[in-house]
Amino acid sequence: MSPLEFSVIIPARDEERLIAGCLSSIRTAAADYSGQLEVIVVLNRCSDRTEEIARSSGARTITENAKNLARIRNAGARSAVGEVLVTIDADSRMSPDALVAIDQALSSGTTVGGGTTIRPERFSAGIHATLWVFNFFVRICGISCGMFWCYRRDFESIGGFDESLVSAEDLDFARRLKARGKRVQRPFSTLPGAYIVTSCRKFDAYGDWCVFRKPLLVSSLFKGRNQADADSFYYDFEQRNTAGHAAPQSRVRGCKNSRGPGAMAAPTVSDALTSPTIARRRRSLPRQASGRDARNSGAGAPRPAGWRLMRTVRARVS
Repeated sequence: MSPLEFSVIIPARDEERLIAGCLSSIRTAAADYSGQLEVIVVLNRCSDRTEEIARSSGARTITENAKNLARIRNAGARSAVGEVLVTIDADSRMSPDALVAIDQALSSGTTVGGGTTIRPERFSAGIHATLWVFNFFVRICGISCGMFWCYRRDFESIGGFDESLVSAEDLDFARRLKARGKRVQRPFSTLPGAYIVTSCRKFDAYGDWCVFRKPLLVSSLFKGRNQADADSFYYDFEQRNTAGHAAPQSRVRGCKNSRGPGAMAAPTVSDALTSPTIARRRRSLPRQASGRDARNSGAGAPRPAGWRLMRTVRARVS
């Protein structure tokens, strides 16, 4: 039996529908670690049965009401007693071999810690495209997210999560943990084989293509400084999407649920080419320089759609 002691930290904001699945997955993964694991649920402005469900499953609960995931996760870490810290969201479930994989990776002494592969609970063209873009940029930067795991000493050495950020604190944490690993010659790594399955509730609420429809919102979230956008997308999401409440309106107007009545269909190439809006924009664009003209003038090809978003993502994770 491993001498490691795990503290699994779960931020929770009105998660009565999903947290039981998360807790159940942790119990399954901890089958070989009886008495060596604690689960800490950090309650954030909960008004439902989240605390009751957590306690009935053997978890310990604390409260942090700030609309700031970095502060919420750090509060759990300060309360933890385990040698190894693991963070997972309440709407996610870890694979049965996740804790064994973490144990083996850290016991080897070859890694500072890292993240996991993320699998959505359902797939569509829009979700697949979103994951492809996200994974492309985080992988070229040598990091991963989803569920973080590391020794407490390494967590504390980098100051935990950056509480000045109201979003994208996970990407920032991964970047700084990677830098720590480089200094101590224990590289950042992604768990081999293990993964998490996460809910698609954001896609359900805003539409499977909404990341591409609303790049300004996504760009704002990746920068991590806009409290209003973070509130609408994260901290007040459950409250605003309960029965009788409209979806968040900050930058997400027009992104209808792609699974329900009145759904907004995924755009097709034909739609794009025949769109009156696109046609007007094409007529207003200056003629693109080609061949020798472009080389002589220094003009390049037009930047692709989503270029600003891709630049923001890369700047955040690099």
